[in-house]
Formats: sequence, structure tokens, C-alpha cells
Amino acid sequence: SLTGNRNVITTEVEIENQNVLIACTHLEYSNFIHNIEKFGSENIIKAQAEKLVEILKEESKSRNTDKIILGGDLNNDTGNPDLKVIFDFFEIKKRKKNILNRNYIKKDHLLLKNIEGLGEQEIVSSYSDHNLIFNDLFVIG
Repeated sequence: SLTGNRNVITTEVEIENQNVLIACTHLEYSNFIHNIEKFGSENIIKAQAEKLVEILKEESKSRNTDKIILGGDLNNDTGNPDLKVIFDFFEIKKRKKNILNRNYIKKDHLLLKNIEGLGEQEIVSSYSDHNLIFNDLFVIG
């Protein structure tokens, strides 16, 4: 469980005879005062990001895999310092392609560790404020 009322869901699948940890999450979008008072953290986004990486490390170790896919609504882009721990873990310095949502802020992500993607793409939907993100993947080694 992450700080606040958010969580991360994990599972393991086999791709090309290799175990891959798949995780999905939805982080807080702000450090509003009600979040601070309710959850006891001045920077709930950073606290959630740090806990998320801790969980991913524990889960990948317990499942004996270094191949990880994280998908979800992080509510911020790679430039947000509160999420630095996540993007550092996935070794992302700068996105090759910045896919923008309708608010012109990249908040939905598909992050890969020790897995190659052939190019992130999106499908625009009129049913949600989030676009569907997909990528053709192959496992390294």
C-alpha cells in the first residue's frame, strides 16, 4: 500500500520464457493541504513514489526477475522532482517521445526496465481524460 489512499497492483507473467513483473498504480496529483492533514506527509507525491520503488524492488527480488513493466497514471511528467526516484529506477533521463494528454501534461506512463519497447503510441479517446498507451515489447536476454 502506498502513502495515502493509493496502491500498486503487481503480477508476474512469462514472456519469451522469462518472468516479467507487471505493476500498475495511480498516484496523487497534488500535495494539497487536505492530503497533508489526512495522510501525514508534507509531500505525499514523493512519499508515494519512494514507496512504489521500494515495492517494485521487493517484488522483483521475491519473484527473481529484473524485468519490470510499470503502467499507470503518475499525474506528472519526467520533469517533476517528486517522481525522480521512479524515473531514476527505470533509468529514464529524458523521454524520446513526449505523448501529451488533453491537458498538455504527460501523466500516463508505460515504463520499462530490462525490456525493450518498439515505440510508445497512444489512442485518443473521447470517453476519458486519459489516452490509451501501448507499446510492442520484447524481453532482453
